[in-house]
Amino acid sequence: MGTEGVLFTPAVGLAILRVLTLLLIPVLPLAALRGAAIPLRAVHARFTPYLEIASVAVGVLAAPLLLVASSTDNILGLREIFRPGGPWDLDFMQFLTLRALPLLVSPVELIDRVLSGQAGPDMIGGTITLAAAMAALVAGPVALLRNPLGVAIGVRNLLLVAWGAYATIYTVAVLLWLANLLNFWCFLVLFALTLLVHD
Repeated sequence: MGTEGVLFTPAVGLAILRVLTLLLIPVLPLAALRGAAIPLRAVHARFTPYLEIASVAVGVLAAPLLLVASSTDNILGLREIFRPGGPWDLDFMQFLTLRALPLLVSPVELIDRVLSGQAGPDMIGGTITLAAAMAALVAGPVALLRNPLGVAIGVRNLLLVAWGAYATIYTVAVLLWLANLLNFWCFLVLFALTLLVHD
């Protein structure tokens, strides 16, 4: 058996498949959404790209609020990330079911905290600001165009906001899970990436 046969075992192939799956989870919805938005981009090519960028940016900015409001806010400490048997010491399926999927309900948890008075002033202020920006991105095209196309653009913007927020908190969760898997080696990987960036 050659060296290639030793290196590429079924276990290695399965690990690569799992990593690719994790990477594709946030990418595929965006690709489908952008494909569905091609007719909208063709009609309003001047301002559509700016609306897309603004929508994703609002979602990304909302991610920290969602992380704090979610049930994972008490497991983001450095000790918890690397602790054996800790909240990030999970296999592939456990990560999907216990971390990736529950993050989908983080907007509900954020709204519940704000409405129940459990949120602090910073969280309330940030939520109101980002909600106003999201409302402008969704309602603006509807009010400006006053036709089905405006409604479609508003819905598209809403979906992009949601995607930006979930993709960001999902990426954070994946990085924390990988840090637990790599443990000490994650610092070596970070060091290697730093060298590559400087080169």
